[in-house]
Amino acid sequence: MSIHPQIAELAGYFAQSRPEPERAPYVQSIRQRLTVGEGQTPLSKNVARRREVFSVVFRDVKGLGEGAERGCVPLFFSIRKRTLLIDLVTEIEGCFNLLYAHLLTLWPIDSPETKSRVSDLLPIITYSTAESATKYRMCVSRLALSPYA
Repeated sequence: MSIHPQIAELAGYFAQSRPEPERAPYVQSIRQRLTVGEGQTPLSKNVARRREVFSVVFRDVKGLGEGAERGCVPLFFSIRKRTLLIDLVTEIEGCFNLLYAHLLTLWPIDSPETKSRVSDLLPIITYSTAESATKYRMCVSRLALSPYA
């Protein structure tokens, strides 16, 4: 999958925390930033532009997100709703894995940009209302993505 749909997917995921009327215009603005006009350098070869678009999306990471319009489901509900919760946790983890993958692709692991962004994400993960096991898996996933793991 190319960078365009991945970044647009991240934007769509984090747009869920915005009020409904702002979601579609926000995602569309990210898609427009990703559009390559005739004669422009392809996005795959334009690291500065990929960093710029990624940074715009990254600034909107305010929490773990609510998934694709589902919201969180308490564990004491039915098996069907627990399945939705498992899907939600998987979606959250996948989204943050994709976020970290792009971060580590765009900047070296020891760069100030990477360190700053990781520092920004850790409180979001640790202070979230997600269950401890989910937060633990997300933190372990971050270590697994590190080239030093």
